[in-house]
Amino acid sequence: MGSGLIALVFSQAPVTLRKYVQRMLESEGIIVEMEASPDDDGIVVAELSADFAVLASHAEKIGLKKRPREGPPRPFQIQDNDSYEPDATGHIFSESERLMLLWQIIHEIQANENDFEGFEPHQTLMAWLKKNGHLEDYFPLHNAETVDGFLRDVSITRPWLSDDIIERLHDYFGDRIALYFAFLSTYTTCLVTYSFFGAIMFGLSFMPELKPILSLAVAMFSSWWSTWTLQRWYQKNVRLIFDWRGIILGDRTDELLFEKRLVEDIRLEFIGEMGQDEITGKERPVTSPEDASQRGRFSFIVMGLYFIFAAGVIFSLFAFEDVVKAWAADEDDEFVFYKVFPLDLVFQNIPMVVFIVTMMVLNFLFGKLAGKLTYYENHLLKRDHSNSLTGKLTAFQFLNTFGVFLYIAFIRKDAGVLQTRVQNLVVIELIIGNIQEVIASHK
Repeated sequence: MGSGLIALVFSQAPVTLRKYVQRMLESEGIIVEMEASPDDDGIVVAELSADFAVLASHAEKIGLKKRPREGPPRPFQIQDNDSYEPDATGHIFSESERLMLLWQIIHEIQANENDFEGFEPHQTLMAWLKKNGHLEDYFPLHNAETVDGFLRDVSITRPWLSDDIIERLHDYFGDRIALYFAFLSTYTTCLVTYSFFGAIMFGLSFMPELKPILSLAVAMFSSWWSTWTLQRWYQKNVRLIFDWRGIILGDRTDELLFEKRLVEDIRLEFIGEMGQDEITGKERPVTSPEDASQRGRFSFIVMGLYFIFAAGVIFSLFAFEDVVKAWAADEDDEFVFYKVFPLDLVFQNIPMVVFIVTMMVLNFLFGKLAGKLTYYENHLLKRDHSNSLTGKLTAFQFLNTFGVFLYIAFIRKDAGVLQTRVQNLVVIELIIGNIQEVIASHK
């Protein structure tokens, strides 16, 4: 038998019925090769294939989108077949596209109500055969040579799949299977980063005094790593989907969804030269990867220095609080007026008030710095600019607000101080917030 794309398995189907099916398929230009089972069990297998003219005609009929050598994907037209790049086998349709086209052709063949009993109006031939038990099964056939190539190139010893292998998987299996393998490859690559971090944490875990802080470090790194991994897959997914849009069969809903994810408002403040977009191929402002990387590194270093400065300020406040507590506990101190109610209450809470005001000042200053750094990073899209700014502010405010509590809980391990600090923070921030609202309402 030949190398068909789809196999039909007939079970106990009369000869006249099989010949009728073969005649109906051939009337649509499908090549049919039948072979009976050697076991004489009534099983007959038919291999179906079609030449280029039949597939091209149906592709033009349904508006199959394909990407030409130049320009974006567009509906296929037979008169433009020279503008498409053939694959390694010389076909301009990939194996998955040929299979899909043939599958649609055979499932659109309408049965004639007068040819056999039981045909219903508008019932397809395949549906009638399956319903009446004449067709036991039908399924696509593999190309043995292509499958052997995948087995050689895709294995447990080669978890990182190149772009060429992903493209081959897409041409053979279609977009869903190719996206599955692309995701596994991206996920495996990201796991390497996590494994290095895990190895370091495992080595440090043999120091018992570090276990509390290591637990915190693992939780924070895991949150960052998951966000980073999803962002990497999102970017790769968008690239692949845009590059493979030719397989969308006239479904404008899916196409508009893809375009909505790709088309963004460009920031007017972006500084760059006109060039070709790496995904869409369209002309728009771009900047060099080296310049973007340099700006990102500078921003990261400045943020790190500010984080260190803020941590130093906060630790200084802890030292100031310890001095105030020691001063208040000194019974030999000649200045006793501040130990009389209510001055003693005010004096004891001075460190907390100073701490909260300092936190607010640090947040304000970092907000200004984050805005300047994000502007300096020169993001092309508004979405990227907003995400970068939000990420900076969220990270600093989290560490500035909750870092102290984490330090007290995991490093100092003082539950009493932690409880007092949380209670005082809530009350004092509420008071300061009300004062700010009153001032703002009178402006």
